[in-house]
Amino acid sequence: MSGTFLRSVDNLILFGKVDHQFNPSNSGSLRVNYSDFERISSYKDEESLKTEEVTSIVGQVVSVIGSNKVNEARIQIADNALDRLSQRVGEPIEAQVRFRNRDGLGSGSLGKFDFLPIFVEEGKTQFQDNFSYLFGVHDLKFGIDYRSDDLKQLFAGSLDGRYDFNTVEDFVNNDASNVRIYYGKVTFPNYDETQELLSLYAQDTWRPNDRLTISYGIRYGATYNPDNLPHLFPQGQNIPDDTNNWQPRFGFTYTPGGEGTDVVRGGIGLFTGRTPSLIFASQVQQNGIFPNFGRVNVQPSDGDAFVPCCDPINNENPPADAPNSPSYVDPTFEDAETLRMNLGYERQIGQAWSAGVDLVYAETDKLQSNIELNRTFTLDQFGRPFYSSTRPNPDFNEIFTRQSLGESEYKALTLKVERRFRDRYQFRAHYTYSEDRDTDSNERSATGVTVSIAGNDRALWNPGYDWGLSERDVKNRLLVSGLVELPWGFRVSGIAEYRSGRPWDPSDAGADFAACGFGALGFNCTIPRPVVNGVVLERNSGRNESITTVDLRLSKMFDFGDRYQIELFAEVFNLFDEQATAVCFGFTCNDQRDPTSDELGLGSNRVTGPQQVQLGARFRF
Repeated sequence: MSGTFLRSVDNLILFGKVDHQFNPSNSGSLRVNYSDFERISSYKDEESLKTEEVTSIVGQVVSVIGSNKVNEARIQIADNALDRLSQRVGEPIEAQVRFRNRDGLGSGSLGKFDFLPIFVEEGKTQFQDNFSYLFGVHDLKFGIDYRSDDLKQLFAGSLDGRYDFNTVEDFVNNDASNVRIYYGKVTFPNYDETQELLSLYAQDTWRPNDRLTISYGIRYGATYNPDNLPHLFPQGQNIPDDTNNWQPRFGFTYTPGGEGTDVVRGGIGLFTGRTPSLIFASQVQQNGIFPNFGRVNVQPSDGDAFVPCCDPINNENPPADAPNSPSYVDPTFEDAETLRMNLGYERQIGQAWSAGVDLVYAETDKLQSNIELNRTFTLDQFGRPFYSSTRPNPDFNEIFTRQSLGESEYKALTLKVERRFRDRYQFRAHYTYSEDRDTDSNERSATGVTVSIAGNDRALWNPGYDWGLSERDVKNRLLVSGLVELPWGFRVSGIAEYRSGRPWDPSDAGADFAACGFGALGFNCTIPRPVVNGVVLERNSGRNESITTVDLRLSKMFDFGDRYQIELFAEVFNLFDEQATAVCFGFTCNDQRDPTSDELGLGSNRVTGPQQVQLGARFRF
């Protein structure tokens, strides 16, 4: 099915700020932000209703101590309520029906969205204190950052079942071969835990002479995750803390000629990224203890655990012998670590122009990955994993673990030229050539198996099988922006961008179901790579079409007395209504990703935003 649909967005934003000077040495501010967001789509086979309400309160006190010391204390309290829904609920046809081709058979599935609805309430508290001390040619800084993140969530994907049929005839006769059902708590919240983060840092900026500035420092980070959790497995009763994150940094700025016309900059540092607490929810929701069996795949031979379509499902009271799919975070799990290096050179040309070049290299390891332990598989002649539909441990369905096995590497070269505002105009152009590779491009993958050849046999694990271009990879990117002052106080500014299309992942549609062990294993599977001329294609070896967009803005300022101004402006986004498309993902897109199909590489998802016109006014006083 193809066509157009409407997606409307309403967003109310309220902002207030108060600044106060307590005395010559102490000042403070209080800021309140409120946002009420709603997105509605007429295409109901997506996340067609999304609402979010956010309140944030930030207080800050700055104290000047003597002539060379400053302390900044800051506290933030934020609440976020997010609902992700489908508008199909409550309609005569609530379920989604999907048909696809397998070996010439019109197999299909019936069910509500596997991941909706989701209700989230998140409360955050953050305290920061930074102390600066200037003496001689040194600028010392010390700081502490404490954060507490309390997450309440209701997630019960497949609570009404998602039914699979081998043929169209089976669908008509309501003869399902498999159903995926969520067994567990289905009232809000079925996850309510708190994650705490602590950071300490010390750094110094040293200026040994007029040409050279050196900065160096170290940061310590600790993540404290939920513990003392009820779980069937001992290794699931605690989510591992990560308390050994020492992160040194070094940087420099050097002016070779001493006149400021040439600058060389560089740096290297180790950085640790936080693991979102959402990743840990399945360890509570699928702890393996009755009734929290999680999302399980059930066949008609499984007795009372199999609920025919479309009978009511008692999610919180499954049969005692129903399949069990416990999930937990591996005890060796750690936060991701990135080693980042950069080197750049910039030179002033004339009075207004400058040009430069920058090199960036970053490699990350310990990225979150998912491993399904209760599987057996064989390798075909090309080294591709093909999973059996039987389980090594028949007492369990999936045994799903979060691990930190992923890796990534980013390399970039940027050329830039800039002209400062002079003679009524300014100009800037940046070109970046880059390569972004990884084993998995997720930020927090909830279900997909992200390291191929994963199963109960650790000797055959091979994360390198998934090494390929990242879904974020943009090979070429050119960004040009400028501003011109016209007569009568008008200003014209704009941004033009060209970028290469992002990669897409070819798949072997013919091997899709066999590779997964479709049915008993469900959809948490690796994508079977196609074989072309006897070679398995690399992950994300396809490339979508390039994108070019232009945004334009026209404005004029009106003065009223000495204190008041009104700015009127008109903006056009995607001026030429560029309509670039990309190859989509999912079973409905198999032909577009299958090298044996005439539809290979055909884009079906629009990736550019619609042309938009915005009129506005800004009052200044």
